[in-house]
Amino acid sequence: MKKTLCLLIIAATACFVAEARINIDDCLKNIKALKGAHVGVFACTLDGDTLAFHNGNELFVPASNMKLVTTASAIASLGGDYRYRTGIAVSGEVQDSVLCGNVYITGGGDPTVAYPGSPEKVFISWMDMLSAAGIRKIEGKVIGDGGSFPGMKEHPSWELADTGTYYGTGTSGLQFAGNTLNFRVSPGACPGDFLQIEQTYPRTPWMNFIYDCTTGKKGTGDQLYLYTADYSENAVLRGTYACDKKPKVVGCSNKFPELTCAREFALFLESRGIPSGGFATGVTPVDAVKLGETLSAPLSEIIVPLNRESDNFLAETIFRTMGRELSGDAGYDSCAKVERAVLDSIGAGGDGNFVIVDGSGLSSSNLVSPALICRLLRIMLEKDVSGAFLSSLPRAGIDGTVSSFLSGLPDEVRHSFHLKSGSMGGVRAYSGYYLPKNGTPFIFSVIINNSPSSASRLVSAAGEIISSIVGY
Repeated sequence: MKKTLCLLIIAATACFVAEARINIDDCLKNIKALKGAHVGVFACTLDGDTLAFHNGNELFVPASNMKLVTTASAIASLGGDYRYRTGIAVSGEVQDSVLCGNVYITGGGDPTVAYPGSPEKVFISWMDMLSAAGIRKIEGKVIGDGGSFPGMKEHPSWELADTGTYYGTGTSGLQFAGNTLNFRVSPGACPGDFLQIEQTYPRTPWMNFIYDCTTGKKGTGDQLYLYTADYSENAVLRGTYACDKKPKVVGCSNKFPELTCAREFALFLESRGIPSGGFATGVTPVDAVKLGETLSAPLSEIIVPLNRESDNFLAETIFRTMGRELSGDAGYDSCAKVERAVLDSIGAGGDGNFVIVDGSGLSSSNLVSPALICRLLRIMLEKDVSGAFLSSLPRAGIDGTVSSFLSGLPDEVRHSFHLKSGSMGGVRAYSGYYLPKNGTPFIFSVIINNSPSSASRLVSAAGEIISSIVGY
């Protein structure tokens, strides 16, 4: 959906200090769950007129609302047609159908390899490249090259417990299965009993897993965390899994996605009659012969599960991609500078009073204002990629992380909200568009920080604020 606004973007910042039409302060005073919390509210029409304002220019931890900044910046700078490339190259000569050298999987950061689903389709494409070169046996190894995203896989400000989970996994130039490991976990009959744990797909036989975890008390849920580190072959799964929980597959972080991809492709080739000398990680030689490459889905499609399911892995991938493509450096500091520059270039940076450290919002060091988010959302409506960006946002009461949000509103009103949620301890955020078939559309951002209230009470509080803006 592309809308032409009647005001120039350069005038957008002025509207954020205009007098609000709706007195939101009375609503905030009556919500008990907000006692002691820091709350920011901003809402404006598509023309930029302020509807509601409360601490709208102050800085807040946005949690996953940071993904709005990341996806908007990425699709505005890279374009919706941007695709990731993964190359297949070989070293050495082919003699009597035998490659006297190595096969290299040269990653370009593609987050979609075996995510979601099976890698069979892409593996067949890679195998066909080898077959076209007359290769039926590999004397050397299958080598995974993740060097296009050098440096730290995660941001150092992330909490240690998060970095071992599926939602805190890092990124690499060669990624596989969302860079996750999966374990099937079954509780014992009583608290304190050992758990039954089995690693499922993908397997990492070089890893030594220590299961320092037990069955928890009824009602305590899943409190399992994997503690591991880059370059370490040892990992400890700690915590508890409640006795009243059903068996399930628990996702954890994989620190070796490049090696995992190389192993799985080597096994696949062997199953198809193309044996190799094993698998490893390494750097593709400059004189290696490139046989071909595979392409990911376009960025316009990748941001759909990113925003609808609040996928941290995908968000961090495109954050680092912007840094690599626009500055030649995929390090976190460079990526943050690039994203700031993109925001400035499209007119969303404002006075520059914000902090960007990652792409997903997993870090509590990110700081943005509701005004910045609304300014960015308004600008995105003028972009050629506005349709793709808007389509990536889940609709309240329909899909994604907001499928149960705003349940007190009539469906016709509720389903008119296209928005992104964000949450972490003491933080709740909702920002997006209200685009009704009948009525006045508007853009909004509600961010709650430093609240001692429960997550469910904060969700209800945010819903009350947004309902009051819409008039319910």
